[in-house]
Amino acid sequence: MTDRLVRTLCLNPSLTDWKLNNAPIPSGSRFTPSFEFGTAKLTIKAASTADAGVYNCQASNALGTATTSGTIRVSSDDVVMSGTQHPSGESGLESISKIEEEKGSKSVSGKIQFGGDAADNVQMTGSAPKFVVPLDANTAVEGANLKLHCEVEPKKDDKLRVNWYHNGTPLEMGSRVKAQFEFGSSTLEISDLSARDRGVYTCKASNLLGEATTFTTVDCREDASGLDLTSKHPRGKEGMDALTKMEAKGQLPDAQEEEDEAGSPPKFVTEFKDISAAENATAYTEATLEPKKDPNLKTEWRLNGEAMQESNRLSAFTAFGMCVFELKSLRESDFGEYTCVATNKHGTAQSSFRLTQTGSVDVNVPRFTSQLKDVVDLVDGRSVHLECSYVPVNDPRLEVEWTVDGKPLFNSSRIKVVSDFGFAMLDISSADSKDSGTYTCTIRNKLVYPYNQQVARRIVHHKITYRFGQDTTSSQLRCEGSSGVFYEPLKTQALQKTDLNQMLKIGTPFVLWCGVLCAFTLKWCSSMRLVVAS
Repeated sequence: MTDRLVRTLCLNPSLTDWKLNNAPIPSGSRFTPSFEFGTAKLTIKAASTADAGVYNCQASNALGTATTSGTIRVSSDDVVMSGTQHPSGESGLESISKIEEEKGSKSVSGKIQFGGDAADNVQMTGSAPKFVVPLDANTAVEGANLKLHCEVEPKKDDKLRVNWYHNGTPLEMGSRVKAQFEFGSSTLEISDLSARDRGVYTCKASNLLGEATTFTTVDCREDASGLDLTSKHPRGKEGMDALTKMEAKGQLPDAQEEEDEAGSPPKFVTEFKDISAAENATAYTEATLEPKKDPNLKTEWRLNGEAMQESNRLSAFTAFGMCVFELKSLRESDFGEYTCVATNKHGTAQSSFRLTQTGSVDVNVPRFTSQLKDVVDLVDGRSVHLECSYVPVNDPRLEVEWTVDGKPLFNSSRIKVVSDFGFAMLDISSADSKDSGTYTCTIRNKLVYPYNQQVARRIVHHKITYRFGQDTTSSQLRCEGSSGVFYEPLKTQALQKTDLNQMLKIGTPFVLWCGVLCAFTLKWCSSMRLVVAS
């Protein structure tokens, strides 16, 4: 007979789940799962043949899941002693029965068949369960630990079983939910309490003579000192209540209504509303669509009759019968007529709304608020950082271009160009003499042609005033010295004046000299052969 199944996990999971023959383990005081320091345990008290089977332990966290299993076999005793073991035999049992009858004890008579050969009348005495200490109402804060306690009699009844329920459903035990029952005391512990743990908790005690229940209500308050858990729905509490009602209706469907709904064409119960918003703002609208639970229902969005392209600014989805449209950081090209087309195998439906532009925005002529600075006497191999700032910051038509000696400059493994939030930056790593030159940063609106002189045009369109123009800033970069390959002769003026073709007698000493501006490793060669010092 086996009383405990232990499995050790390599990683600390956020949740462990035990199953018996691919079904959740029974809830009750006999099964106690636990998880501490990377070890998952399942303790089974008073194991019986009904507990035999394949046990699976599944651990999961944000990165994935892992499963391990084991088999438990429970063998019964080979010999069953059906006769009485009282020292006085049958007469002793009869005397006990008379005394219990005089005390008015409750009894139940039953016939138990052993091996199919003989039958005995067995008298069972005791009392039905009764809670002497019921459950109390509890209110806890999210993230805290909850402990429910009650006491039941008779304490020494080995047939007494205790089960826990949450909102009428058997409570599944795991690493977060643990139940214990010892000497008539039943305890339920829940760690890391959250809103899903709210509701009615019931403790049910039963034996051969009857059953008893006690229940309590648990409320979980939000922790105001932590995250902001208020509703972010555009319509506030009203919108969340509408979602809750639709979800509740979706969880408890009527069979005939669900069948009829799945076989009907799409229909917009409520239409989208027209939106008026300014550029760079967010547009939001919603509509109600039926059928709600049709898996074949698809929606398609169109702008001015053309299919919309996917974008990280667009969030359009359909769930629980609600069709939602949200577009962030509006641009001039986003304004127009939007159409949502819903299609299933029974038909199509569509709903449209207009997104119009409001407000008056003044976009100024682009100009630099800080200029590029010259970088001179740069040593070979060092990094270069050039930066400048400009306005306006929120002009979507603004373009930034870098050039060196009039030629466009692009990103590469050494050169990085960044332009954002009103700043333009250029970084060059491991600079050398080839990088020397005039670096120019140009900002312009799209309606100004490249390399024009400073111009400014004012156009009023959709109540937005645009001033178009361009501006430039330049800096000089000089990098001296180089490493690796020399592209120019290293002859100094003094060396050039030396007549290397002069005739010298054997044994006559002579001097060759040159000067350099920085530290070099010098080697002398004669007729392309290295001269070794001696």
